[in-house]
Amino acid sequence: MLKGKIPTDPQLKKFRGSYRADRMKQGQITGEPITQVPDPPAWLDDPAKVIFREAATLIMAQKKLFASDLNLIAIYSFELWVYQTAVEKLKDPASHVMTTATGYEQVAPWVSIRNQAAKNVRDIGQLYGLDPVSRAKLGIRERQEPDEFEKLFYSKT
Repeated sequence: MLKGKIPTDPQLKKFRGSYRADRMKQGQITGEPITQVPDPPAWLDDPAKVIFREAATLIMAQKKLFASDLNLIAIYSFELWVYQTAVEKLKDPASHVMTTATGYEQVAPWVSIRNQAAKNVRDIGQLYGLDPVSRAKLGIRERQEPDEFEKLFYSKT
């Protein structure tokens, strides 16, 4: 099934003289993408700030990072940091189960924390094409170097 026509940028519509406010979708992005990696929010821990910069760089390379996305990228970074912390806590297989005061064995809280953080990272990552399936749906392709035939065929001589 075909995806349909790619929406035209509102700025281009204004330039052409065909802009109509009543036909604009609510919540449509109308700004310019961010071209420099922004500073992470102050409330993030240091490891999460590193993740924030890496994620922002990846999304910025796709020209899909806007100022309105920064809080969501910060949440993604925090959740990935929580996941990494939970994995560290669960390195020892014995730490997966804990015994209560009454002698009942139950799953350790870090297991559910890890699982929920993984789900949150996956869900937020899908919005920005940070996994292979969503990259395919969003039409994001890895850059490939042209082969010799393409260079010869498309060269301007």
